[in-house]
Amino acid sequence: RLLCRLAHHGHRDEAMALQARLAPCFEFLAVEPNPIPLKALLAEAGIGRGPRLPLTPLSEEHAGALSECAARIQALEQECRAKRAA
Repeated sequence: RLLCRLAHHGHRDEAMALQARLAPCFEFLAVEPNPIPLKALLAEAGIGRGPRLPLTPLSEEHAGALSECAARIQALEQECRAKRAA
């Protein structure tokens, strides 16, 4: 939401900086067929229960990327909330 708002209001440099910080998460979402990475990320955040059949869980190979992406998103969310509160 913040990324779109920054871009819409012409804050290109800020939007590009945020885009760069989110890029690893965008890449993570493509490591396995959609929506497996997204479902895993949501489950990591306590939302939903993960994939249902016929989907499979995220492979162990990508567990590290899942944790990194979840931490990155949580940190960005906290920053955005702090900026809104200020």
